[in-house]
Amino acid sequence: MLLDQLILAKNRIKDRLQESLMVIIGLGFGIAVVSIVITVVYNFNNMINQESESEWYRNIFVIPSEYMYNNDSSIQKIGNLDSPKINFSMGYMEEIKKFCPTIDFAFYRLWINLEPSNFEEYSENRPWWESSLSGIGISEDYLKFLGMEIDKGSFFSQEDFENGSNVIIIGGNLAHKLFPNGNGLGKVLSYNNLDYTIVGILKVDYGTASPSEIEDLKESPWDNNNGIMLPYTNVINVNEWNTIDQMTFGVSSNKDLKKGVKEISTYLKRDFPNNEVYIESSLDWSGNDEETFIKVLYVIGLIAFICLIIATLNNLNLMLARVLRQKKGLGISISLGATKRDIFTSVFIESALLGVLGGILGILLSIIFGAVIGNIISSFDTWASMDLSIVSIFASLILSLILTIIFSIYPGIEATRISPSMVLREE
Repeated sequence: MLLDQLILAKNRIKDRLQESLMVIIGLGFGIAVVSIVITVVYNFNNMINQESESEWYRNIFVIPSEYMYNNDSSIQKIGNLDSPKINFSMGYMEEIKKFCPTIDFAFYRLWINLEPSNFEEYSENRPWWESSLSGIGISEDYLKFLGMEIDKGSFFSQEDFENGSNVIIIGGNLAHKLFPNGNGLGKVLSYNNLDYTIVGILKVDYGTASPSEIEDLKESPWDNNNGIMLPYTNVINVNEWNTIDQMTFGVSSNKDLKKGVKEISTYLKRDFPNNEVYIESSLDWSGNDEETFIKVLYVIGLIAFICLIIATLNNLNLMLARVLRQKKGLGISISLGATKRDIFTSVFIESALLGVLGGILGILLSIIFGAVIGNIISSFDTWASMDLSIVSIFASLILSLILTIIFSIYPGIEATRISPSMVLREE
């Protein structure tokens, strides 16, 4: 019975092919637009989630005023402009961490340029891991903040921190580059005319990075898997610093960064009522832009949804017009014994079939448009991605089918109201 109805619906669509194609194309473009918009929103949301878990988006920096070179309005200020030189100690950072329940980590992250002691002996075509590298002077919480683990060896000892020992921990990928035939543990690397002993090698961890991103990270000297870490006291001694110019705090990915900033601000206002201290986080440079962009995407999505509704309304109008043109045939069918259910099913299946065909066209157009837009986006240096997901295509198709079914009910009901006697009288 259902197969017969489908065959009849197919024949009626073929009989009015031009009208049917208009409906199918309209639905197809509507679905394609919605699918593209859902893809952009979906990919952008994934990017936000990934960035919120990255180290840079979970940091809170506290900087004394003498190290600030401008009055950036996006950076929160506490106290007056003039301040004496401030030295932030590890003990003070731990006090702040205990006071602020949102703050899980307090650490130093001090950068130092590591130039090979025999730098002049290398050729110009030397690989990056044999060139100057950026080392990081760290304290105990830093590895915990990154969520990275020691694969071989151990972390710095308390004695290493107290003495500023010449010891280093290197990333797992860098260890493979430097020592392809061994793990390198206990080996000595010479930088800045100082010998550093490798006491630990990090476990390689690329988190949620895609395969293509991992290939890029493997060759990036800025990735933690290619990094060199030293006791922060060693960096202080080498650079002959008398003060620590920055405190860095971190929150876990499941905690509110904004709340952490507020807690630290409250603590510092108590301790520095007359001094200026700056608090900076990723909220200062990304929060407003992300919120604005999300609002724009939602508006675009609403417009796309309205376009899809218009396309399905076009289907409704066409089906109503078809019902009016088929009055004679439907009236004869009723006279020959067709029930209202048979008539409703016939019209409903025809409309639903148009919706399915429009959905298939929409998926094809989504793939084509997605590929074209993706190629355009890839030519720019941008975070954006147009990788069509099954979620976006499936959601668009389901939305189309739901709207098609809803707008197929009314023409079906109108068809059941046809009176054979009225049709014959009109004829």
